[in-house]
Amino acid sequence: MLMSKTNLLLLQFSQKELLISLSTRLIELIGIDNFLCKSSADKLKIQTSNPDSYRALIHFLKDENAEYHTYQLREDKPLRIVIRNLHSSTPIKIIKEELEVRLFEVRHVTNVLHKVNKNPLPLFFVDLEPTPKSKEIFELSSLLHTKIKIKEPYKSKVISQCLNCQEYDGSLWKATKILLRYKASNLPLKKSDGSLTTSDLEKAELFKLHFSEIFHPHLDIVDLENTNVVNTALDAPLQPSPSVKSFSPNEVKYLIHKYPHNKSPGFDLITSELLKIYQKGLLFI
Repeated sequence: MLMSKTNLLLLQFSQKELLISLSTRLIELIGIDNFLCKSSADKLKIQTSNPDSYRALIHFLKDENAEYHTYQLREDKPLRIVIRNLHSSTPIKIIKEELEVRLFEVRHVTNVLHKVNKNPLPLFFVDLEPTPKSKEIFELSSLLHTKIKIKEPYKSKVISQCLNCQEYDGSLWKATKILLRYKASNLPLKKSDGSLTTSDLEKAELFKLHFSEIFHPHLDIVDLENTNVVNTALDAPLQPSPSVKSFSPNEVKYLIHKYPHNKSPGFDLITSELLKIYQKGLLFI
């Protein structure tokens, strides 16, 4: 695997003499101080010190038909943007030509398709060469006589994974283990005497004292007469409830039949399905 901060390369080998012979070739190709190697059971990880050495090594491996995996250099990655609200029937060639007229160096243009029915959408991915001019594309508000919006592509929150590098630091298993290892810190609170507390019970007591000191009734707006009326009503004994209105069995049957199935039960926890099952017995009761 070759790595220069922003790029990786995975090289498979099976001969013991390959590492020594490859190191000799790399010294001749990019210099003795421009790479480092780290080997596993059947793979080789190589780190280069500069982009020129990285590119020279890539050309060498391609000429040798070697099996490898690499990431693109950061300075070589295109600037990808999304053009919204441009009709899907717009030819890609015309979009590219229009952007080039505006002095943007376009590498590739792609029409976005719907994930399910694969119909073209009014969205276009555009890859621009990484130049200072490319960042000015976010200032565009119209293209081909159409009002558009320029946005960055949606970044997925799913952990990216390289299937060719499962045993290295990029494995999904190690990334998941690191995420599960995180624990939220229990921040302490300071008491009135200057000491700190971390227990939930002591924190709750501190919040109780704090809020009791802050929130007080406004004495200037308290109506004593109205307060006395409310207190009298609260202290009064419960009045006898009014008599229950008489009803017929047909009314009970109608209400049980009308009661919806998905409605939550009341305090008695009797559901509508249970009422409908024992409907005849309830009517006799």
